[in-house]
Amino acid sequence: MREISGTTLRELASRLNVSFQTVAASEKAEANDRITLKGLRETADALGCELIYALVPKKGTVQDFAEAKTYHRIKERVSAVEHSMTLEAQQTGNVEEKVREEVARTLKHGR
Repeated sequence: MREISGTTLRELASRLNVSFQTVAASEKAEANDRITLKGLRETADALGCELIYALVPKKGTVQDFAEAKTYHRIKERVSAVEHSMTLEAQQTGNVEEKVREEVARTLKHGR
């Protein structure tokens, strides 16, 4: 963004109230995945930009991600209860259906 805006290292250093070398080191840190979010946010602000930082799932949507994680957590819990009930000859069956219902309820209520 600095280059696109035509801002020199010296101009950016002046805006950030740091040395030319500090800005050059910051750009090198960014290229090496070592820049801090604070430094990146300050640089973005000095360039008249907004920093947007996000983590996104490698596959699928955020909803898919939430459902999968919730599913596994609930499946373990429901399976443990079903196992205990089986030992007491009180199993209810339909474990998969109960898991899907609890996942939907959990995601709906944000728990």
